[in-house]
Amino acid sequence: MSIGPSRFIAVDDTSPVISYQGPWTEGAPTTTQLGRPFNDTLHELTGSGSLSFSFTGSSVSVIGSFMSPTLPSWACFVDGFALISNNISDIDLLNNNVEICSLQNIVIKPTPSNLTVVATGTADVPFLFDHIQYAPDGSTSLDNATVIVDAFDNQIQYDSGWNKLESIGMETLAQNASLTFDFVGIQITWITTVAFNPNTTVNGSAQYSIDNGTFFPIQVAAHNSTIQTYDLVSFQTPELSPGLHRLCVLYGFTNESSAPLVLDHFLIQNLTIPTFTPTPPTPTSSTSSSTSPGSAASAQIPTSTQTHYNARLSKGAVGGIVIGTLIGAVIIFILVIRFIKRRSAAADPQPGYAAYQDYGDGQR
Repeated sequence: MSIGPSRFIAVDDTSPVISYQGPWTEGAPTTTQLGRPFNDTLHELTGSGSLSFSFTGSSVSVIGSFMSPTLPSWACFVDGFALISNNISDIDLLNNNVEICSLQNIVIKPTPSNLTVVATGTADVPFLFDHIQYAPDGSTSLDNATVIVDAFDNQIQYDSGWNKLESIGMETLAQNASLTFDFVGIQITWITTVAFNPNTTVNGSAQYSIDNGTFFPIQVAAHNSTIQTYDLVSFQTPELSPGLHRLCVLYGFTNESSAPLVLDHFLIQNLTIPTFTPTPPTPTSSTSSSTSPGSAASAQIPTSTQTHYNARLSKGAVGGIVIGTLIGAVIIFILVIRFIKRRSAAADPQPGYAAYQDYGDGQR
């Protein structure tokens, strides 16, 4: 699967490709105006520590959470160069999904870039790390990656019933408005924003299908407060077979007070597909054994204790090979001698014919 220019890879804090140094512990996720943490996980630092991550891409961002009105301290570096930390506004305090530092227009090198975050937190003001987002280059493998596709991606097909919702995403209030999106992966998640509008007091309805199959209902929640809420999961498909799939979404209009359907972005989960390696046949024993019905498929699974094809030959086998080689050599030698004798006999003059002689004077 190739990746478009508006797509990013999200690397969760629990990923084994992120290295941690210091007294990191598991953080407690909460719900805020900016939604919940990515994958509902956090790493919490209540001391001095660091994290590092290697990547190949043109941009990178570090996403964190703040659960205190006071900020912890941190510094971000890419390949040893310090990044300017983002200004954290009052609205970002006591919130999840806050970008704390980023770097754009990174020059792609033959070797990966290294991101390092050095931070200090306390029990009262912990440093909470959520995830990393980066824009990979075209050669980056997407095996087992989570890909972020924003609502303005040109591969998403909207009909005429959709409109742009500021810089957030796309929304619709049109009855039977539809969206289709072809993607490669094993699961897709719709992330929405619930926009504040005092006129939308009734939950809306929608439905989705995968690969032209059965439609499943989606509840479109109306806002019940004066605060706009971001990064909410509208729906997530069950796990699908690896490969290409088509998502279709239809909005069901109820009345003028219905909540609109909003797409902020998609999350696509990919899967590492192991390369198929044929298993060599297991040598069969001369002694037959009985198996129960249905056990044939598992009865011949090779293990490390079974015979290997590069094992040493037995002494009897070696002796047979040596004797066979000697006999073959003798037969070839006899055939060569007979061939040479026949050639010699054919070259001698036959009786009744004079051999050519050179008299030296041009006469015979």
